[in-house]
Amino acid sequence: MEEKSPMYRETIFHLVDAYIYKRENEDRVRELLTELGESPSYQLETVFLYGKILNFADPEKTDI
Repeated sequence: MEEKSPMYRETIFHLVDAYIYKRENEDRVRELLTELGESPSYQLETVFLYGKILNFADPEKTDI
């Protein structure tokens, strides 16, 4: 992933956070997290979001 602006990262982070909170668009969340995780500078945020998914997810309805 090419290095994006801090604003781009924040926008993606907040979008994924909103999807997680609303418990929807799991496929899109997976795509965005994959994109974020490809950049070493965004890996910490990606791990944080995966943890948030585990906190909000229904284990019977998610495969993340």
